[in-house]
Amino acid sequence: MVEDTPFTFQFLLEKGISKEVLDVLAYLTHDKESVSYNDYIENICNNVDAMLVKLSDLADNLDQGTLPTITEKDRERFIVYENARLKIMGKLASDYPEIFSKAF
Repeated sequence: MVEDTPFTFQFLLEKGISKEVLDVLAYLTHDKESVSYNDYIENICNNVDAMLVKLSDLADNLDQGTLPTITEKDRERFIVYENARLKIMGKLASDYPEIFSKAF
């Protein structure tokens, strides 16, 4: 997430964003040059808050109603996002069943 903004973690900390929130943001920030998407999702699965935020992001990314037409590239992206969603949901279901049952 931070990679898509002009802000640094230090700037956010100086503006009063809590360390707890910044820790979750760190999980959600994808360094695309050095970390594969699969490894990024694996890392997110180490933090329950990051998993819940990413699931919301993926739901938005998978909303096909926002596109006037769906291209082959979109279809490929949807497969990647759906696989990520299933991985995170599986982790939530196995490691946090009480949260999973309330959220889904």
